[in-house]
Amino acid sequence: MLRAGTAVVHASVQLVKNGDFWGYVINGVGVVLSGMQVIAGVSVIGASLASGTIIGSAFGGMLVLHGLNG
Repeated sequence: MLRAGTAVVHASVQLVKNGDFWGYVINGVGVVLSGMQVIAGVSVIGASLASGTIIGSAFGGMLVLHGLNG
């Protein structure tokens, strides 16, 4: 998805207070993990349709939708 230009990596910085210390967390990995989740969902759908299981297809569809939401 990154190579095709449909997804762009954005990094966000979140300030976190842990006790008396302030720190920051960089969140930029979500795009890669979401893309992998979409690929896994499509794979599960393909395998489920080949074997004829409806529950697996529904689970794969939820994985795809959750990955697209991320």
